[in-house]
Amino acid sequence: MSIDLEVKAREVRERGFCALEAVYTADECEQMRGILDAACRQSGGFSADRPGISFHPLLQFAPELVPLFAKPIVVDAIAHVLEDDVRLVHNGGSVFAREFSGQYLTRWHQHYNWDIPEGGLQRDHPERVVCNVYVDGSNEDVGPLVVLPRHVNDPVRPFGKPDESWPGEIAVSIPPGTAIIFDTALWHCSRRGTRLPIRHLWGGCYQGWHFDKPHRDDNSADFPAVAQFKKASPILSRLIDGRATRRGDAKRAD
Repeated sequence: MSIDLEVKAREVRERGFCALEAVYTADECEQMRGILDAACRQSGGFSADRPGISFHPLLQFAPELVPLFAKPIVVDAIAHVLEDDVRLVHNGGSVFAREFSGQYLTRWHQHYNWDIPEGGLQRDHPERVVCNVYVDGSNEDVGPLVVLPRHVNDPVRPFGKPDESWPGEIAVSIPPGTAIIFDTALWHCSRRGTRLPIRHLWGGCYQGWHFDKPHRDDNSADFPAVAQFKKASPILSRLIDGRATRRGDAKRAD
C-alpha cells in the first residue's frame, strides 16, 4: 500500500482531517470487534438507557488492543501532521448498539478545549490530533461520521445546534479498518446507521514530544497489562514512554 503522507498532512491542514483507508486488515478488524464486544459484555451490555458504551482510558478495559496503536503507517502519518515525534496522550473507544440509539450517536463536538488567542488561531499545523479507527467503516449502513471541514486556523465556534444538520457538513464514506486523523478543532458528529447492529470505534489523541501542553482529556496508557506489549514493540514503547518513531521510520511497513 502506497500512501503519500505529505499529501495526508496537507489535507489535515486544509480541511481538518484525512483518511488512511483500510490500513487495518479484515482479520485485524475481527480481532478489534471481539475485544470491544467482550469489554462491552463485561461492563453490563447495552440497554435503552445505555445505547452506547465508552471506555476512557480504553487500555484499562481492553489492553489487548494496545499493539494496534503501533501500526507503523498510522504512526508515521501522525508524525507528518504534527511535524514531530509522536506520543500517545489519550486512549479511548466507543461502541454503539443501533437498536437502542437515537438519530445522533454523538452530537456535534470538537476536542480543542484550549483557550483561543484574542486574535484567533495562528498555527502552521495542528498541535494535537485525534486518530480514530473506524472498525466497521463509515457509511449510511453502519452510521456515518459527519464533519465540518476547516482550515487549520478557521474559528473554533459552533455553526448550529448540537443535534441538527450544519451548513457545509459532509458525511465521510470509508471502508472498514480505516484510520482518520483529524485536528482537535474539527467539529464532527456521528449518526445512527440503517443496517449494521453494532458500530465499533477506538483510537487516541496524540501530541508531539516537543509540545507538552496539558489537556483536560489526557489519560494514561501505562497499565500493568500493557507492559508485555511494550517489550515486544519498540514503536509502542516509544509512543508511551519516550521519543516515538521519527518520520520515515515507519514507511517500511504496509
